[in-house]
Amino acid sequence: MIRKHRTFTYIICFVLGMTFMNFLTHIYVSVYDKDEIRKQVARYFHHGFRVVSNVSRVMSFSSIDTQNPTNSYDRPTKSLREQMAKLLSNVTAKPIVYNAERNTRNIRRLAFGYYAVTREHFIATIVNIKRLRKLATRNVDFIILTNLVSKIKTSPDVKIIKYPKLQSPFGYYKDCFTKLLFFNMTDYERIIFMDVDTLVLKSPDVLFDLPPVPLAAPIAYWLDPPEFTSALLVIQPERRLWEAISAKIGDVIIINLFDMNLLNNFYKHTLTTSKGFTFPEILVLPGYFLTLSPHFKENITWTDEMRPKSVISPFLDIEKLWNYTYVVHFSGGPKPWDLSEQTIKNTPSVSKYYSDVNLVFKHEYNEISKKMTDT
Repeated sequence: MIRKHRTFTYIICFVLGMTFMNFLTHIYVSVYDKDEIRKQVARYFHHGFRVVSNVSRVMSFSSIDTQNPTNSYDRPTKSLREQMAKLLSNVTAKPIVYNAERNTRNIRRLAFGYYAVTREHFIATIVNIKRLRKLATRNVDFIILTNLVSKIKTSPDVKIIKYPKLQSPFGYYKDCFTKLLFFNMTDYERIIFMDVDTLVLKSPDVLFDLPPVPLAAPIAYWLDPPEFTSALLVIQPERRLWEAISAKIGDVIIINLFDMNLLNNFYKHTLTTSKGFTFPEILVLPGYFLTLSPHFKENITWTDEMRPKSVISPFLDIEKLWNYTYVVHFSGGPKPWDLSEQTIKNTPSVSKYYSDVNLVFKHEYNEISKKMTDT
């Protein structure tokens, strides 16, 4: 008789334990919504009192008569079974319906950003967006700053935004300061900007998880002394930062410098100065996050006609360089969209990767260009 009583107690404890586990699961599903947690805690406390009350009634009903061990309680009566069934039905919690709209504040807003001045730039942007969709591991927006089109049908994750004209230099680098507008897009927690004359080989979305820092960028290892490049920027938008950076544009244009010079001067990337040490709020990334295409065309250390590069590429082995590279930058000219596929194939290079990366870009570029022409 006592053994049966213990078994019944174990059942009750098991049911209460399962209820508690169910409670923890629902709290997790609510995605740390504080208002919802308070409501659920109140509901479960109320529910717990009902369970304890029912347990008390059942236990008092099924109390053991030690003087008469052969009484009818050796076998649960119908009334006892009914109360047990009622008890079990009461501890079955109702599921919590997840409200996505209510919890949007817990979702990180991330984006890849480009700007397009010409039709060729716009098509090149679409080439990389299509590749990022295949390679990326998370949901992000794709922002295109352009004044070429006002209305175009796109998927919801592509945001085409007209941008205000900023002060700009003349010639090839006209509109180069447009990329700075991403510093002012405070609706986003982090934006990865890339120049349009690039090709994504591996998704750089791992950079979304960098520690909080206003700016991160790969080292421009091809310069002497090395700076950080502005062809790939990991930006943490902030209005005051945008105002401080944009205020320097006029000063930079006067001395015939560009966006990369502005950012490097603004962040004072050099740690030693005449005044002592400065510690800039920027994270400098390894060079293989943005690698120059001439490495795969001419030689691994690459020199140009102006001066030798004192800093070699990230790796001496061209196979290793290719395997590590996230984004290839088509540095200099001509750009892949200006070349025919036959010209690319006939261009002498030190490795097959130069023609491979150009042909991949050109093929995808031509497909998109044809679709735009047909429509």
